[in-house]
Amino acid sequence: MLFCVLAASLAASYKVKKYPTLRVFRFGQPTKHEYRGERTLKGIRSFVEDQLRDVVNVIYDLTAINNLDVS
Repeated sequence: MLFCVLAASLAASYKVKKYPTLRVFRFGQPTKHEYRGERTLKGIRSFVEDQLRDVVNVIYDLTAINNLDVS
């Protein structure tokens, strides 16, 4: 019974209202990204891979600036 109370409390603290709910945490803090796509392996995998992608692009020379996608 204690587990149910703890799980309900944890769910409420992160506003989980339906199952399954996937939340992204970075450095122990929840992000605003919540998965709302299809509940398929392909959809969930794509979401997770997107979240794991490095968003920092390292530029090693000035000519690479011309190739940046700024849209």
